[in-house]
Amino acid sequence: MSCFSIACLIVLVVLLGKLDGMPYAHWAYRASPNAVIAIVATADRAALLFPVAICLSQFKWNQYHQQQRLYNLQMVDQASRGIWGSLRMISSTRPSLATLGAVTLILSAAIDPLTQQILTFPTRVVSASNETASAQTAHVYLPSDPDEDNTISLTVLSSTYGSGSSQEPTCSTGSCQYPDFVALGACSQCEDVTSRTTQDCSALSLTASTIGEALNGTAFEKAAVNCTYTTPGGLQITPSLYATVGTTVGNENGEEFTKNKWTFANTGIGDLNLSDSQGPHLAGILNPVLGLAVAEYSNPYIVYTVENLTAAESKPQITECALYLCAQKYENNTYSSDDRSLAPSKTEQLFVNGTFSLFYSNDLVPGSNSTASFASNDSYSIQGITVMQMVNSFSSTISLSDEIEAGWTISMDDGDGASPVMEKIATGITDAIRTGPNSTTVTGEAFTTQTYISVRCYWAVAPIVITVLSIMFLVAIIIHTGRAKGAGVWKSSALALLACRLKQGTEYPDLHALGASEMEKIAKGMHVSWEDDEPLTLAVNADNAVR
Repeated sequence: MSCFSIACLIVLVVLLGKLDGMPYAHWAYRASPNAVIAIVATADRAALLFPVAICLSQFKWNQYHQQQRLYNLQMVDQASRGIWGSLRMISSTRPSLATLGAVTLILSAAIDPLTQQILTFPTRVVSASNETASAQTAHVYLPSDPDEDNTISLTVLSSTYGSGSSQEPTCSTGSCQYPDFVALGACSQCEDVTSRTTQDCSALSLTASTIGEALNGTAFEKAAVNCTYTTPGGLQITPSLYATVGTTVGNENGEEFTKNKWTFANTGIGDLNLSDSQGPHLAGILNPVLGLAVAEYSNPYIVYTVENLTAAESKPQITECALYLCAQKYENNTYSSDDRSLAPSKTEQLFVNGTFSLFYSNDLVPGSNSTASFASNDSYSIQGITVMQMVNSFSSTISLSDEIEAGWTISMDDGDGASPVMEKIATGITDAIRTGPNSTTVTGEAFTTQTYISVRCYWAVAPIVITVLSIMFLVAIIIHTGRAKGAGVWKSSALALLACRLKQGTEYPDLHALGASEMEKIAKGMHVSWEDDEPLTLAVNADNAVR
């Protein structure tokens, strides 16, 4: 049985080694892994309990090769029968070799619950075979028929008037990773240039506007309400008046002028340069594809009295923006249900290599002053007509902003500012280029969540230690039996117990005539050992008699 216990232990160790890290889906049996482990552990426990019990039974005879209490015979015999007897023996007798067997028997009760703790079933993210993960990129945008391609125009319009979605990569599992790649695209940048904007205010021309004609002949015709603002990039904004009404300020008559809350100015086709030579900077960007200036009044109502007719108004908030062509580097690209788009980690402005051509393709390169340029590793091109479509479409959104309650109007009224709208336009153009006629596919890796079997080896220590203790106890009892004079290999034999004779003399009462409690009391004080001349005879040592 000890060999069978060792075999069960070997099977357990080998099984745990094969199970550790195995995907749970690869387990092809109806019985769960825990059930199989429990069966092996139960077989191991049953196999080790038998020799432990037999060895304890043998020790009850072996111990009397020297003087021992007769009571120990009962204690060791009860220990061989189960956990409760083992606990009683440990608590009522001095430590001996039998204590090792009793401890082993007690600890064996923990094998079943402890082996249930060996396996856990966590999850991990693994590569998913036969799943799709891809993203689009492009270094050029050269449609076969530029005159018929309206993709960029529609993209600018849709991005301005409500659509802000970005191009999502393909990921069939919902969790993917993609290699680093570079794409041609558009970037935007906006700056608050209020403090650097010049202001020039004067009275209205009395004949150039309806409001001017209405004020003709009144004191307020001299009010300095006609203001022009020039940004650092050279864009000029003249916020217009659309209403005026008489009012009272204290005891004085006043005139309340209402200006448009926001006013725009932008560059056009004639301003296209796109070279890295000298040129205007808008929002810090040299020669962008297009520039935008926005004047926004936090309070569009301006009141004048006779005393402040020539005073200039407080500046509105002036924002300067630029949209420019750029190379975008996408690094550490991941996709999940929480982050459903890819975003560039680095961008670098691109300029036309030479003179910008409106009707032909234009090669794009990083600026001549760029250092450590990642964009210099690739070549980029864009059709001139495509650039023209960007500018014209953008200009149309500005010119229609006073008439269509969408796009710029909604953005400014909601307080988002010009920067988010410019960013949506840049993202839309980038996505259109990446998925355009010259698009290439970047193949990524799809991942899925997998349940696997994890072996916690420290929980397997208990059955191993208990099995080792049982083997040690067996070997120790075999050696002890060989050295125990007077004791035979009787183990748990009832016949040996019946044949055993107690030689006690007259100093003790006859145990046969006593009750159980009295017999136990006498046995605790009666020290016996094997009689040398007579087999199966325990002789009492009279010097240790308890009366």
